[in-house]
Amino acid sequence: MKKYYNWIKSNWILIVLLIATTFFVWRLYRFNDTYEILFQENVKQSEQFHKQLEILENLNKELERKQALLEMNYKKEIKEIKNEYDIKLDELSKFKKNTQIKIIKDASKDPASVAKMLEELYGIPVGSR
Repeated sequence: MKKYYNWIKSNWILIVLLIATTFFVWRLYRFNDTYEILFQENVKQSEQFHKQLEILENLNKELERKQALLEMNYKKEIKEIKNEYDIKLDELSKFKKNTQIKIIKDASKDPASVAKMLEELYGIPVGSR
């Protein structure tokens, strides 16, 4: 018995290394399933992430398409309004010009009556008072 005791006393480091290696190998095989499960879960999360990223990219493309359509409609409406404004402005200019010509013809050779009619029509004081 003393012989075993002396051998253990002199080679204790080998025994500790053997126990530690055995424990490490046991844990490696024991928890290998855990690593596999974690890896599979990571793959699932990565796939979900890529699906969500694809959905977000599609939504972004749809949003850009709708914004371009809105911008095109906006520009079209602005162009129509500007054209309508220009037409109305031309009509108004023609009306004013025709009215002024009519006033001048109606009050021919009487500058005071022309001034009075312009003042009544446009509210602009013409001439001295």
